[in-house]
Amino acid sequence: MFKSILIFILFSLVNAHFRPERQLDYNSTVIDCSRFKRSAFQHACVLAPESMEGPYFIHEDLVRSNITDGKPGVPLTLDIVITAADVCLPISGAKVYVWHCDNRGYYSGFTQYSPDKKAPDDRGLEVYIGDEKRFFRGVQTTDEHGKVRYQTIYPGYYYGRAVHIHVEVYIGGNAIYVGQLYFPENLNEKIEKVEAYANRITKRTLNKDDHIYKAKSGELTTLELDGNLKGFKTSIVLGIDPSNRSTAKASTVTPTSATV
Repeated sequence: MFKSILIFILFSLVNAHFRPERQLDYNSTVIDCSRFKRSAFQHACVLAPESMEGPYFIHEDLVRSNITDGKPGVPLTLDIVITAADVCLPISGAKVYVWHCDNRGYYSGFTQYSPDKKAPDDRGLEVYIGDEKRFFRGVQTTDEHGKVRYQTIYPGYYYGRAVHIHVEVYIGGNAIYVGQLYFPENLNEKIEKVEAYANRITKRTLNKDDHIYKAKSGELTTLELDGNLKGFKTSIVLGIDPSNRSTAKASTVTPTSATV
């Protein structure tokens, strides 16, 4: 199933602790891409939120499509299409970074932090890269159709957060969009019973109880999936303003000497 979301980003700054955030006004007017004879890039809504980068982004160009590194989990094929919102045209040459936790809630590069405790920045701790692992991280450049494809797994979860995937888009060296993709609760319930995901100490946070999901209208970037527990496929169109400069960046993590 193909989910289309138009994300038309407006520039504003809001002071926030640890990382800048901003709010978006919403507009229910949908651009009719058929008038450009570009119905393939039709979107479901005109405005959707930018989200938070979070503390676990590593700005490394690990160019690859398969980001699993042999880790267990239910296979997931994720297609992301980047378009220019106002003209319904694909954007080629955009760098699309994707990262998420593993089936047990750990982020590569930061496995010293327990997924069963609050995130280190929420506990007032300095966040630093502690290992050289890079599972479930990658970057690709969009093709002439504005598309990248990732082979990954259905993510696990960690304390206080709903199941999600991070996406960050760069054009010309500038961060244009920072977002989070969410998953439907009916599938989250099934996944957490699969052996690779089961028997967690920490209870899974529901979408409706996730503070970022609620604050950033996460329902607009909730994926629709085809498949079953043997493997899922999903696709989403992100319509962006290429001239935007994202303000949703997190503070810079401190690398260890081993990962500089």
